[in-house]
Amino acid sequence: MGRLLVDMRMLPRRSYVKVDGGICSQMHFYLVGRILARRGHEVRFDTTWYRDAGMDNDGRFCRNFDILKAFPDLDFPIDNTGLIRWLYTKAFYRRNDYYDTAAKTDWQQVSVPVFFDGYFRDSDDMYCKLFDETFVVDTSVLPEDNLVVLSAIDAATRNADSCAVHIRRGDLARYEKAYGEPATAEYFKAATAAVRAENPDVRFFLFSDEPDWCRSHVVPLLGDGEVTVVDVNGSDRGWCDLILMSRCRHHVTSQGSMGKYAALLRTPALRDGLVVLPPNATSSEWTARFAREIAVSG
Repeated sequence: MGRLLVDMRMLPRRSYVKVDGGICSQMHFYLVGRILARRGHEVRFDTTWYRDAGMDNDGRFCRNFDILKAFPDLDFPIDNTGLIRWLYTKAFYRRNDYYDTAAKTDWQQVSVPVFFDGYFRDSDDMYCKLFDETFVVDTSVLPEDNLVVLSAIDAATRNADSCAVHIRRGDLARYEKAYGEPATAEYFKAATAAVRAENPDVRFFLFSDEPDWCRSHVVPLLGDGEVTVVDVNGSDRGWCDLILMSRCRHHVTSQGSMGKYAALLRTPALRDGLVVLPPNATSSEWTARFAREIAVSG
């Protein structure tokens, strides 16, 4: 019935992309929409997950729809209401399985009409040219209480060196199929040592959804040197942490995408910095995305 209504032009011929998760997931889904639009699709985004759920898997930390706070100039057509969207969810639903290797290219070949739900395998250019064309950091969007941290990071970058350390906890503090085992405190010790070997005067800025855990378990392992635990933002302002992290030259990444996305967002002048990946983030996944990357065990 739904396809007949489309063929009779009683329903518009569209592709819907359901958006969920944190700021990096939102950026991922937006890139998916961009790729579909380049293929001639009329794209709409469904953001009802933030109204109906909006939490991490443990129900502890919130996930807000924040992409337009970080990148306010994006063209992000949303359709959360009305009969058209509802009919699409019933007649043209397609669940994407990130673990299905065939889905890497298959989703790009799907014809409209379609309602996409779930995560997509990355296309070959999603995090290369397209990412750079789409997302450009403008620090003027940061709230005023972030400016002190921004000033400290910029000063460290100019005067010595800066390194953002992303320590993902929350619902990834345990094993997850998509990410494997959590990065340990020993990993962060070894990773920061690798960065410090290049510049002993580097200043570390730690970002985490559990800053107190970082103070207790990571900071004591980092040895001498300047270390700042950035706690001005809670889980409700992860987009602010992403922008702040992108101002650092070096990056120690954790599970998930936050640290890697922040490294991708660096200005060209900072992209000679080192990007350290945890052992469960295989180098092949990020080959050619950073000027220099290493995997560190710990």
